[in-house]
Amino acid sequence: MLVYADATARDAALPSPADGMVCVISGLNMLTIYDATASEWRNAPVFYADAASGATGSDVIAAGDGAAQNSSGDNVTALGFQTGASSSGNNIDAHGYQAAKSATGNYIAAVGSYAAHSCSGSYVSASGYFAAYQAKGSYIVASGYAAARQTYENNIIAHGQNSADKATGTYVLAVGDGAATKSDASRIVAIGAAAFDGWTDDAGNAVTFDDSDVSGNVITITNHGLEDITTYKSIGDYIWLKLTEGDGACGDLTSGEKYLFEITSDDTVTCQTDIGTVGSQTGHTLTPREMYHKSVAIGDNAEPDAANQVMIGGSTVTQVKTPGAYTPGTMADASAPNNSIYYSSDQSALCYKDSGGVTKTIDLSAIA
Repeated sequence: MLVYADATARDAALPSPADGMVCVISGLNMLTIYDATASEWRNAPVFYADAASGATGSDVIAAGDGAAQNSSGDNVTALGFQTGASSSGNNIDAHGYQAAKSATGNYIAAVGSYAAHSCSGSYVSASGYFAAYQAKGSYIVASGYAAARQTYENNIIAHGQNSADKATGTYVLAVGDGAATKSDASRIVAIGAAAFDGWTDDAGNAVTFDDSDVSGNVITITNHGLEDITTYKSIGDYIWLKLTEGDGACGDLTSGEKYLFEITSDDTVTCQTDIGTVGSQTGHTLTPREMYHKSVAIGDNAEPDAANQVMIGGSTVTQVKTPGAYTPGTMADASAPNNSIYYSSDQSALCYKDSGGVTKTIDLSAIA
């Protein structure tokens, strides 16, 4: 954004302005736009003289103390205190206190205090206080307080307070207060307050370490295998892990708490919380959760307990009712899960497989 002390300085510097050229008259706190048809500069109010100061991109419109200040992207519209300040992305439209400040992604629409602040993903639409704040992924739609805040993967749709907040999975649809909060699963749907935000230990993939393996916030665990738990995790991804202390405390971390880690290599993970000073304790454990990918949870506190599952309702649900007919799935006996009713393609009959894996034909003759 071009800034001049007064109109005289502007006219001297721009003897032949192009139609639509924009500059600021700092002495008047005024945004001026050149109208070639009328051959004159037209004035519009700029609320603070430092709006767009230091901006190096083209087509920048800013109103507000520090709005778009020191931004470097093109096509930036910033309205509000420090909105879009120090941002480097192109095509940013930010409205609200520090919305899209320090954002590095492109094509960002941010409305609300801190919305998309420090967002590094592109194609992000954030509406609400802290919505998509520090989001790393792209293709994010976030609506509500802290919706999709500090998410780490792409393709997130979050509607509701804290929905998908700090989720590490990809392809997440979360609707409702706290839906899919801190979830690690990918390709999931969570509809309802606190749906899909539970934790079940994956004890089989737990790893151990000693204080001597800690350097700063980096923990060395040779061949930890955390990137191999699922096809949706790899080096550079993030994962929530529960700490269980060994024969004493591990620095400032609390036993039983879940902490966010980056899988930094085959042999190291980096805690996103300051570990603090460690001593000489041994036998600490980091346990991941069971990740129920490709599952759907509908209803308050609804929690799936397997991958590729649809869970309707939480523990308070006492009845599931439909006005239409219910058609059970057709499958081979070997494919049917335990504790399920299905139509057996092997027996051409409605069957029940019990908790021990024994298939039994359901006799409906007594009902006829």
